[in-house]
Amino acid sequence: MRRCRLDVTLEEPERATMFIIGLDAGPDAQTSRRYQLDLHRSRCDVFALTKAVACRRTLVATVALSKRRASDHDQVKSKDADALEAFCAELHGALKRGTFARLIMSDPSPQANSEERCDAASTYSDPLVSVRGKLVELKSGVHLQLVMRYMTREEAENVPVDDDVLFASVHRVKELVVAFGFRQVNVMTQDADWQLRFKKKKTKSPVLIKSKPSMSASDIGAQSHNRTKIRILDQNESFLHELGVTNQLGKPRPGMNDKLVQIQRFVEIISHLVRDSPFFASNDDQSQKRGQEPGEKATNIRVTDFGCGKGHLTFAVHVFLSSLNQTTIRNVTTYGVELRPHLVERANDIARITGLAPALQFVSQSISDFQKRQREEKAAASYETDEVRVMIALHACDTASDEAIHSGIVESAALIVAAPCCHKECRKQMDETLATSVPGSLSEILPIAHHGIMLDRQATLVTDAIRARLLEMYGYKANVFEFVSNEHTGKNIMITAVKRDRHGPERSPSSVQIDELRRFCAFYGVREQRLAHLLGISLVP
Repeated sequence: MRRCRLDVTLEEPERATMFIIGLDAGPDAQTSRRYQLDLHRSRCDVFALTKAVACRRTLVATVALSKRRASDHDQVKSKDADALEAFCAELHGALKRGTFARLIMSDPSPQANSEERCDAASTYSDPLVSVRGKLVELKSGVHLQLVMRYMTREEAENVPVDDDVLFASVHRVKELVVAFGFRQVNVMTQDADWQLRFKKKKTKSPVLIKSKPSMSASDIGAQSHNRTKIRILDQNESFLHELGVTNQLGKPRPGMNDKLVQIQRFVEIISHLVRDSPFFASNDDQSQKRGQEPGEKATNIRVTDFGCGKGHLTFAVHVFLSSLNQTTIRNVTTYGVELRPHLVERANDIARITGLAPALQFVSQSISDFQKRQREEKAAASYETDEVRVMIALHACDTASDEAIHSGIVESAALIVAAPCCHKECRKQMDETLATSVPGSLSEILPIAHHGIMLDRQATLVTDAIRARLLEMYGYKANVFEFVSNEHTGKNIMITAVKRDRHGPERSPSSVQIDELRRFCAFYGVREQRLAHLLGISLVP
C-alpha cells in the first residue's frame, strides 16, 4: 500500500469539515502548530489537511476536498472501513458543533440476525429492524438516545455526548453498524444530510452521499423529556432550603429534584384552582364572570393540610397564597395536621426560622380530633368569621382521605385537593364479590381481569370515581387526573374539587343521582364506602 507524508497547517479552518485520524498526537501536540502525518492514499481522494487539534490520544483534524468542489450530491467512494470512518467523522463533527438532528440505521444484513449470530438483545425470532437516534436532555445532561426497533418491541439506550466522552457515542454507532450490517445509515444535520450506503454485493465499494439538509432549525438540538414549566414558586424560597430541598443557590440538592418537581406542580395546580374558583376574585370583571358582586373580596383564607408529613407542600401553598393580591386576600392562616410529633416539631421550627409563624403552624392530632377542636373554637367565637376554606389531603391512607374530604364538604370549603394513596376498603369488597359469582357484577369479567394488579388498579379507579361523584353531588366541580409523572412519584392520582356557587343554597343529592351511584357500586360489589357513609348515603337500596 502506498503511503505519503503531508504537512498539517492552520489554513482556512472555517471552510473545512471534521475528519478523525486515529493516531497518538504525542505530548507536545497541543503546543505544536505543525505535524507530520502518515495517510493511506489507496483509492482515496486527496485531502488537503487544514487544521489539527489534539484531543486526548486521538488527533482530530479538519479536512477539505482538494481535487473537486463539493456539490449538493457528492459521493466519496472508498473501502468499507474508510467510508465508515468518514461517516463517523461527519457524525462526530455534527455532535460537537451542535448541528446534529437525526440518525437512522435501516436495512440490516440478514446474516446479522441469523440464528447462529443472534445474541441476548436480538433473537432469531425477534430480529432488529432499525435504529433511530436523537438528542435528549436528561437529568445528567445531553445524551444520544438510540431507539432499537425489533420486530415485536423497542428498546432505548442513552449514550452521553459530553465533550469528554463524545467519542463513546460515535463508537457505539459504529459498533451497531458493523454488528448488524446495516446497509443504509443516514445522519441529518443542520448543514447537510449524509447517507452511508453499502452494496449488497461485497465486491462493490460503499458510497458516502452528501445532500442538502432536510431538517429545519427547530429539529436541531436536544429535546427535553419534560416540557418547560412556568415556575410559580421561587426556588430561592428560604423554606425550601431549610427543608433540604434546595441548596443556598436555589438549586435542588442531590436526590431532591423529584420532590422539587412535585412541589412546583402542586403550586401550579393550586393556582389554576384559585383562578377557577368564585371565592377568589382579583378584579371586578372576573368577579362578575364568576357570579360575585363587583368589589367583593375574600378577606381571609384558612388552609388545612391533613396528613402533611414534613410539610413540603404545606409551606408551598401557604407561601403561594400569601403572595396573591393583597387587595383581594387579607390574611392566610394555614394548619398542617400530622400525627407524628417529631415531624410537627421540626416543621414548626422551620416556620419560625423562615418568619412564616404564627400564620403557618403545625399540630400533632388526628383528623377527627382536629375537626372537633375546630368546631369547638368556632362555637366559642362571639362573631361569625368570613373565611374561605381550602382543604388538602395528600396521601392520607385509605379511609383517612374520605374523612378529610368529608371535612371539606361539611365546612363548604372553596377548594378540596386530595391524592389518596391506598384503597383497601373497596378492594376487599370486590374480592368478596368475585368469590360469590353474582350475575351482572364484576365476577363476569373475572376470566379476563383476574390478575391481582388489574384488580388493585381497578379498586383504585372505582374508589376515586365514587369520591369524585359524591363531590359533584354536593355542588363541586370535580376532576381526577395524574398529579405528576410516574418518573417523579408513584402516588400520582389527584382529585380536585372547586365549589361552584358561593351564594347559592347548599346542594343535596337527588334520588336519581343516588340511584346511579348505587348501580355503579352494585356492579363492582361495593356495598359500603367511607365517604358515602359519613355523608349519610347508603350504597345498598
